[in-house]
Amino acid sequence: MWPLLNLQRFVAEKAAIEELAASSDWLTLGEWKFKDGYLTVTCRIRSDQDWISLTLRYSKNYPQVPPSVLPEKRVSLHQYPSGELCLQYRPDNWMPYFT
Repeated sequence: MWPLLNLQRFVAEKAAIEELAASSDWLTLGEWKFKDGYLTVTCRIRSDQDWISLTLRYSKNYPQVPPSVLPEKRVSLHQYPSGELCLQYRPDNWMPYFT
């Protein structure tokens, strides 16, 4: 698992996300945990006046592969059949130095 093999990167990733949540009013963090071999963190983001629950799931091959953002329910036309959001940075344009 990458967090155990690259503890420095894990600590930096976790700190950056927690800092973002602490400095914003549109993001709240839930629980960090390992689920089915993936590092995940649940969170909620505010869109207009609604809150959207989602999970940020780190690939087992992170940072060579980007994390996935999985909303609890369908929220966009830019979602794959799996429910994962189609974001600006995907496996085809991801770079390991992105955080």
